[in-house]
Amino acid sequence: MPEFRESLAHFLYFFAMWNLYKGKTSFVLFGLWADYTAAEVKRTGKGKEGLVQKLDSTCAFKRGTKGCQTLLFPQSFRKSKARPNPSSLQTLELKKVEHTSRAIFFTFGSMCLKVAYLTHTSIQWYTREQWECSVRTIPKEHRGKIGLALKFKEHIIAFVTNDLVFQPTGFKDEPVGYALDWHARFYFNLINYHPNLAPGLSPFLTEGEVFDCPSRTIQKLIFSRALLNSATVDSVLAPTQEQHLKYIHWLHVYAKNTTQIPKHMSKLVDSYNDTLTFEKKTINLGHLVFGEKDWKHLDGLISLDIDPLSCMFAEQGLLKSQMNLLLDSYENLYPPQNKSDYQFWPTYAYAVKKQIWSIVHCFPPNSHCSEGLKVRMLESLTSRSTMVLNIDAAFSQSLSLKPKELQLDPSSTVEMAVFYAFLLDKKRDPVLSLHQITQQAKHEFRIKNNLVQPGKAKVAMTGGQREAQQEFIQKALRCIHGSHRAIW
Repeated sequence: MPEFRESLAHFLYFFAMWNLYKGKTSFVLFGLWADYTAAEVKRTGKGKEGLVQKLDSTCAFKRGTKGCQTLLFPQSFRKSKARPNPSSLQTLELKKVEHTSRAIFFTFGSMCLKVAYLTHTSIQWYTREQWECSVRTIPKEHRGKIGLALKFKEHIIAFVTNDLVFQPTGFKDEPVGYALDWHARFYFNLINYHPNLAPGLSPFLTEGEVFDCPSRTIQKLIFSRALLNSATVDSVLAPTQEQHLKYIHWLHVYAKNTTQIPKHMSKLVDSYNDTLTFEKKTINLGHLVFGEKDWKHLDGLISLDIDPLSCMFAEQGLLKSQMNLLLDSYENLYPPQNKSDYQFWPTYAYAVKKQIWSIVHCFPPNSHCSEGLKVRMLESLTSRSTMVLNIDAAFSQSLSLKPKELQLDPSSTVEMAVFYAFLLDKKRDPVLSLHQITQQAKHEFRIKNNLVQPGKAKVAMTGGQREAQQEFIQKALRCIHGSHRAIW
């Protein structure tokens, strides 16, 4: 499922192209195209070269999740015994487009098409020349897979996927209740009326400070449009490697050697690194300090779970008494955001299955050393830069139009310390019980020796394996005991 910002970004890109070409060219639907799956190639004998194929009225392919798949070709236009001569797709003309947080809707007059992104799906506008030269003639292994492409007179609107996991749904009745997002209704009209405003907003502004101010709102709209245009080549989103890496500057910790944090936070980080205690982020105690009513008035967060202190006070009957601090006695509840109150702080980078960038150490001293999880701690500038570039290169491989492939020098790789760690369960006390350590070690041993495989029954252990498992458990217990230190 995509995040809302991804769905909104796809729609705004589509809406910009739609406004650019609507009224200047025909949007009568000429046909549908798609890449076949391996099973579909084997079944039909088509698409063996990996090229995108045109769909016809006999197409019965389905897309979607395993539990809920829908037809790739609209049901009302498919050939069947009940419908030997179905209507042609060329009777359809794109009239308008709407979107929700999970899908985009195309209205073709007599039919509506909903496309749910599901996982890794994006929208691209191709010209006829781009389609014929850069998509149709290239095997799917060397480009993004075409989940579904709508072909019009001069343009092709394609849903480019990483794994063909998306869901098209055709229906006759227009969806009720879906209105155009206010961004789509106001963004581009405002830009036309205010072309001379200079874009640029502080990243530290709150949502209210931006959208309650007409000037800042318009600046954001102009900036968003300029950002999209800079990465668009002939209506196709094709950001370069340099544009990808610019995103790093918008982040606070990722790919930074140091980051700026308040001085008070630096003291908290020092304390955290000394104790390494874990606490749920859903727990906060503001309602105990100021009272639940006043805390809600401040838009303070209320814990999703009942915290231990509230439980203890409730058992003692202390929550019934009014002994909270008075808000009127405080001029400012939050510390001032002055630059003098900030200082630079080092960051820590780890390479596990994914990258981890943090201002605190990720692995406490009472972690269980495990042979199943490789973790690299990146300390040199070269190793950190290489990791960032590798991520960008991997991402670029799934683009429809790829930037030049990165050429990394293997000799520049710095030898890094490799250690193994088993993270604590953050929902519990930092010190694991002996039973928990034993159960985790048992499970880890079975995985290491291929005794547990997804979708298959457990394999019984031999006598020798049981003895080896007991040694593995004792080693884990000794490791925890040797590295444990007092938390408080």
